[in-house]
Amino acid sequence: MEKLTFVLDVGSGSTKLLAGYVLDGQPIVVEALSASCPLQLQGGRITDVEKSTEIVKKLLAQMQKSLNIVIDSLVVVMPPQGLEVFQATKTTNILSDQGTISTIDFKNLNTMFRKEKLGEQFEQIGIVPIVFELDEDRQSELPPLGEISNNITLTANVHFVDKALFGDYKAICEGAKVKLRKAVVDAHALAELLAQEDNLRSEYILIDFGAYITTLSFVSEGRVFASTHFETGSSHLTEIIANHFQLPFEEGAALHEHYGFDLRENYFDGIVYQSINDPERQAVVRQSDLNQIIDSFIATWTSEVHRYVATLKEKVGIRIDATIFPWLVVGAGRQLKGFRLLFAKYAKHDRIIYPRFKTIGARSPTFAPALGLLCFINKYAAIHDEPSSAVVSVERLKIVKNKASYNEYEDEL
Repeated sequence: MEKLTFVLDVGSGSTKLLAGYVLDGQPIVVEALSASCPLQLQGGRITDVEKSTEIVKKLLAQMQKSLNIVIDSLVVVMPPQGLEVFQATKTTNILSDQGTISTIDFKNLNTMFRKEKLGEQFEQIGIVPIVFELDEDRQSELPPLGEISNNITLTANVHFVDKALFGDYKAICEGAKVKLRKAVVDAHALAELLAQEDNLRSEYILIDFGAYITTLSFVSEGRVFASTHFETGSSHLTEIIANHFQLPFEEGAALHEHYGFDLRENYFDGIVYQSINDPERQAVVRQSDLNQIIDSFIATWTSEVHRYVATLKEKVGIRIDATIFPWLVVGAGRQLKGFRLLFAKYAKHDRIIYPRFKTIGARSPTFAPALGLLCFINKYAAIHDEPSSAVVSVERLKIVKNKASYNEYEDEL
């Protein structure tokens, strides 16, 4: 049995716990559990740490019983609020007399990067390697474990998040009596998952349309270089629908999920909708009214997408033209019936991609960040001080960093 990694994702609408591993570059899910918890996050902060901790404890107990295993540590998906990304380079001498690179050398590099500070209000959650450089101009994107060199240089992105936000997740793990082994922001976890696809171009704008928040990130070579967000998600559409028809939230969700936006000429424009809470009550919900509400919401949401995409170039610190990069749309919000038609109408962007994640065991898009975190942990096992990792080859060819790519690619993965 492969060594399992346990991933916790405390999201705005639900809590997910996933057990899995990576085989031949693809995430394999052994078990995935989810518990609904609306409005669990507000402004990136967990609204009720004690309540969220109890949910995590129940999921852990259920998974431990199912797998007959003790879970003592978790890797955690974090929301993007407060994410700051900076690039740094560190060099260390190889400790082995023979010059063989081992995990202790990566640990030394990690220690050097951990000294990077941003401010009292930020917590460093780790690094994302860009390139390892060895003697004789040899380079590798993956940890060159077992290679021979007198020294090793690593250029990496250093990720910082809001310290108070990080404290919420740390408190949950402490309350559940498990170690917080590693934390990764959801945008980068998604980028790692998408990096498994060979036909994706190097640079793109990642749009994560979640339940209560939309995150936009500039991704290059599978790494997040800048991220921003606005607090509008698909659940806000549900609230608007429920309020318009004077229905409870769960009934608005049923309309949202089952009917959505429908322009077919032969639809019956008068849905007789039976109330969940009161079977005697009948509400007439017309598809045309539903269409108008959804159309207006997506128009406003898309306008915000354009506005926040424009701010990414300021965060990256280099000149980027967001109009030439494809937009990759992920998240549960994209499942809205008619979403693609409306988004294309208002986005007016030439290349919009809706990727399908090739995984075994959990295909729901809500698990995508957790799956990406599995890939991240496996990819950089050596530098994260894991007990075992694969040996990779290095090349003498110089890597051109952040070079734009203009290869053609398909509309969907």
